[in-house]
Amino acid sequence: MNWLFSWIIALLVTLPASFRVAEFSGKPVDIVGSDLLFLLLIFIPRRGDLVIPSGIVLRRFSIVRVTAAVALIYCLSIAGIAYAQSSELGRIVSAVKFAKPLAFVGLGAYIASVMSPLPTLRRIVIAFAGMSVATFATAVMTPGFPQVAWGKYLFGFPLYGYPNSAMTLFALMVPLLMAAADIRVTKIGKWVLRGIAMLTGMMVVLSLSRSSTAVMVIGVLIYLFLTGRVYLPLFAATMGIFLLASMSSMLDSVLGNHDVMMWVERLTRRTSQTVGGGDHLSGRGEIWAVTIDLWSARPMLGYQFESFSNFAEFDTPHQQYLEVLFKSGAIGLTLYMGVLLFAWSGLGHITRFTTPRTEAWYLFNGLIAGFTATMVGNLSQPNLTYSVTGNFLFFAVGLTLTKQMAAALVPPSQPEIPYEVARRSPFSPAIPNMRAT
Repeated sequence: MNWLFSWIIALLVTLPASFRVAEFSGKPVDIVGSDLLFLLLIFIPRRGDLVIPSGIVLRRFSIVRVTAAVALIYCLSIAGIAYAQSSELGRIVSAVKFAKPLAFVGLGAYIASVMSPLPTLRRIVIAFAGMSVATFATAVMTPGFPQVAWGKYLFGFPLYGYPNSAMTLFALMVPLLMAAADIRVTKIGKWVLRGIAMLTGMMVVLSLSRSSTAVMVIGVLIYLFLTGRVYLPLFAATMGIFLLASMSSMLDSVLGNHDVMMWVERLTRRTSQTVGGGDHLSGRGEIWAVTIDLWSARPMLGYQFESFSNFAEFDTPHQQYLEVLFKSGAIGLTLYMGVLLFAWSGLGHITRFTTPRTEAWYLFNGLIAGFTATMVGNLSQPNLTYSVTGNFLFFAVGLTLTKQMAAALVPPSQPEIPYEVARRSPFSPAIPNMRAT
């Protein structure tokens, strides 16, 4: 039964579509597939005792959950206070939408406590591989191909937040797809997943989302560096140029020169906006300056989730960290950054205890690469406010930074002692593997 639930979780957490359920103060209220995970909690049975590696500091995992909970409560509290004063329901809606992904840290931790977290993480990546192939197939079958928006539809449904937000999810998954390929035993399995990774990367690039493309490139480079393959970026670039040239030639012969030239023109125009001309930030510099000026008037609590468009001609600050600063002030940003930094540190901590070239080692490095790249991408887009990406990343963090995931790193044949000793300082001498009671 847990096997079935594991696959259901994998499919829901990677489903990049949304469903409109209501609208408040002109703001839509959408539900994504991962939001439905909370409905599964009452059906999943708990697991028993666990064995974890010696030296792992469990406090580094629990502090992520505690900080996420505090940040969640803080956001909802200041929005509630503002609502009591102004009766603006939109503030509550905005706070819930913004803070909801933080709850997925706890949800991921709970899922880890009731089913094997490492296979669950692997199945999530495989489920996304299927989503990516389906998205590409939808584009191919769309009338007007290849002059269509790449990656915009999945079985006729528009991807939530296309292009920048949706493609950021695809971009951060590329290192995880590479990790899934690396852990495959058969050569055919490896090359199928590598092909899907390249296909996913191609959709990211052809979506013309510059921020998502940057996330993908950074994530891939970090993953290759962490796994000791620093020579591969040059190889990947060479292969990419070759494949693009081959694809252009194929499209030229099959579809006619006009379609190819239209596609090349779009890509060239978008590239020139980034590396040439005047404003490389596409107006974001002005938006950020306005955001900082507004925040300086209310530095501690911010605007308590009042709409940004009430004070500026823009809908959003177009940056994750400035959005947090505007909505919840310096206190909110401190808590939010605490979640991200503790999560990043925790991922690095647990990865140090994995055996190189094992399934966990590859998947953890893929997750660290995607997580880090997304944090960089947050400098130009509010990626984590977008439910699909935010829900996935915080869920993956909650799933990974648990004693249950740590238990997956221990070979079953090793000796066991009570896990409470794991609360030792990381500088304590190495001790045998431990068991939770």
